[in-house]
Amino acid sequence: MKDGSLSGNMERRQRRLQKVTIIGSVVNLTLVTLKFVAGTVGHSAAMLADAVHSCSDFATDVVVLIFVKLGAKPWDESHDYGHGKFETLATFLIGVTLLAVGVLIAVGGVRKIVFVAGGGVLPSPGMLAFIVALFSIVSKEWTYRFTVRAGKEEHSETVVANAWHHRS
Repeated sequence: MKDGSLSGNMERRQRRLQKVTIIGSVVNLTLVTLKFVAGTVGHSAAMLADAVHSCSDFATDVVVLIFVKLGAKPWDESHDYGHGKFETLATFLIGVTLLAVGVLIAVGGVRKIVFVAGGGVLPSPGMLAFIVALFSIVSKEWTYRFTVRAGKEEHSETVVANAWHHRS
């Protein structure tokens, strides 16, 4: 085992990254619920699409929690430099998830455009959808800011990528 202070720093880093990710996941679960309700009650397809995006935010939070824990494992005989590459893999998975969500939202948007171009009429979203959208913007920006700060301070590209996923 390497130096005890290095081990203590790694444990502190892991706890901090897990804490900010858990807070982000609580925000995401709250938003998923609010957006599904507001999208359904408020007749807002955009809010329902955003609820799906918030589900992907929650899923990437789970990925971050798993991979930060794996990446924090110390070196061993088969990993001379530790397990830090697991965080790189997690960053890649978050990027792929963000791309997939973007494509799904774009496809849904194109379908709505085609529907309206063909003479269809979309229902107007209600005030509930508007209020939840405002709450979502504020809470996601707040989540982005504390997550990106922790990611940069702890040199975790995975947590920084997750912060950008929050902001998107």
